[in-house]
Amino acid sequence: MTESPDGYYFMEGNTIFYMDKSSMEVVPLCNKPDCLHHLETDPKKVWKCNAYVPTGLESYLFWWNGNLYTVVMFDQNGNQLEHGSLLKISPDGAQREYLCELTADPHWAIVHRGKFYYASSVFDESLEPDYQVKAIDLNYPKQQEETIFHDNKDGSIQRLLAYGNHLYIRVDYAEDGKSVRESHEINILTKEDTIIDSDLKDGKRQMVFGTFLDQKMYVYLMDSTEDGEKTSEEQRTIWSMDLDGNNRQKAFVMGNEDTYTYVYADQENLYLFTLWAFVEKPEDRFLSMIDKEGKELAKVDLSEIKGSRVTFSPGGENYLFLNSMENNETFYRYAVNKQELLENGTAKPEKVSEVTIAYTH
Repeated sequence: MTESPDGYYFMEGNTIFYMDKSSMEVVPLCNKPDCLHHLETDPKKVWKCNAYVPTGLESYLFWWNGNLYTVVMFDQNGNQLEHGSLLKISPDGAQREYLCELTADPHWAIVHRGKFYYASSVFDESLEPDYQVKAIDLNYPKQQEETIFHDNKDGSIQRLLAYGNHLYIRVDYAEDGKSVRESHEINILTKEDTIIDSDLKDGKRQMVFGTFLDQKMYVYLMDSTEDGEKTSEEQRTIWSMDLDGNNRQKAFVMGNEDTYTYVYADQENLYLFTLWAFVEKPEDRFLSMIDKEGKELAKVDLSEIKGSRVTFSPGGENYLFLNSMENNETFYRYAVNKQELLENGTAKPEKVSEVTIAYTH
């Protein structure tokens, strides 16, 4: 989901939807009166819908400077592209511009301060791995891509984030038969690359990037757990640190030993959300708004959320969102009014859309 001054845009399958901030009404991003939009089943006709975008396995959607941006794997004639193309879409969906073809398949992508950054893993002429982060200036997309980061260890990039003048990259690779995690901070002004944490430093579990709030980065050390395994206090501890990786301090402990929790942030508060796939009991699933010391400010009632694979988005100033899916074809979106949540200490999510996709590319 991405936010514009007047509304929210999101993708279900290969269809872009728009939600107006005033009415919270959800519609496909297409104004053609005879179009079936996401209900179209004819593969030849889906291309005629302004809301249809032929993305690949990964779907990206960004709002920047009055337009939408995404990556598509097919051109306007239906021909498959080798690595995809960066596509610019007008706010009403009616105008499209293919900006440039990418030089590698993206598996992480973000837009930050007017640039499109994407991570990829390729093989060089000697069939050695080479993973990279590249940048495309959205003001001059025809210029050559800029390589921000690359390495050729036996691994891949597992996370790509941006905040302020910083890019954050997590790399997983194998060395001497051992699995290693390594976290990089790259200053986007100077291009200086600093390894701010690594398994090789002290032999302990390496941090996982969480979120950012008030010029601080929040991280945790949670490893994966086996089914039914309890999570330790160390795994559930959130640490705050400076944006350059220095001054790490314990902030708070999240959840309990029966939960597997992730931390998010909007412009004012932090949120704790249990990862649905790791928490089988409904009563152990929760979404809490907390302050920077971990004190719970409010809690969302999740009892009526339909579907599986539930995900969470902190949203903007007024609403937070929950998304779920059922049978890989029906998508639900729920909204929670943040003012109501804070005033009452709890709130039930309101379903704002239920969409069944008839055809996906």
